[in-house]
Amino acid sequence: MLLTVAGCTAPGEVYRDASLPMRSTPVAPFAVDGRWYEVAGFYEDDERCAVGAVTLTVQPGGMLLLHEGPCADRDPRQVVLRPEGAGQFRPETGAPLWVLWHDAGYDAAVIGTPDGSLGYILGRSRRISQAQMAAARAALAANGYDMTKLRPTGAV
Repeated sequence: MLLTVAGCTAPGEVYRDASLPMRSTPVAPFAVDGRWYEVAGFYEDDERCAVGAVTLTVQPGGMLLLHEGPCADRDPRQVVLRPEGAGQFRPETGAPLWVLWHDAGYDAAVIGTPDGSLGYILGRSRRISQAQMAAARAALAANGYDMTKLRPTGAV
């Protein structure tokens, strides 16, 4: 859910106004366990991942093991995400990843980075409802993301 997008984002690209405050939302680690698919995200067309899905596995201490990809030109990777705060995780390398929104059933979620280098709408399937998409888009906009740069990758 979190590193595939980080690995496939163009270096130096910023998609949110990082001067604005960003708010994460608490998550129960067991609730995010499993497969997630990219529904929409911020990326340059030539840097887009081919797969756009990750699997999260809960580890002791609330850590998450993320197994990504592969992207078209990358091998699959694994990384440990350590909890830092409510809905905030830090990979071994790279920007902290925050959960900005999730629906009550953990069927759709939004993740982003405080520096604005990535932001994604994720779903348990490749399709989410129009109501879920509207709520996800609202969460990104409220956290300073430039919604003109959001690219759909799944069906709604």
